[in-house]
Amino acid sequence: PARWVGGLTGTFNTPVRLVVEDVPGVLAAVTAEVSSRNANIAGVSTRKLDRGRFEVNMVLQVTDQKMLDSILRSLRRLKGMIEVERVRQVMA
Repeated sequence: PARWVGGLTGTFNTPVRLVVEDVPGVLAAVTAEVSSRNANIAGVSTRKLDRGRFEVNMVLQVTDQKMLDSILRSLRRLKGMIEVERVRQVMA
């Protein structure tokens, strides 16, 4: 689960990594699911993997941990989804 610094409010950019089957419509399903949860996609990139799969790296704009957890759970249920994970940012 996401961890937020106590008391912070607003919109937070949260990187997420997905691995999905390389089939028509899977990216559309991902973006529709994110949108249905009232989140914004600040950035997205894809790259082809092996064996009919591709990786999707997204930056989601979410307001809190509950919102992020809800999105990740819903993405895991999508047809063609193989992996869903939040990308942890290292603080310098």
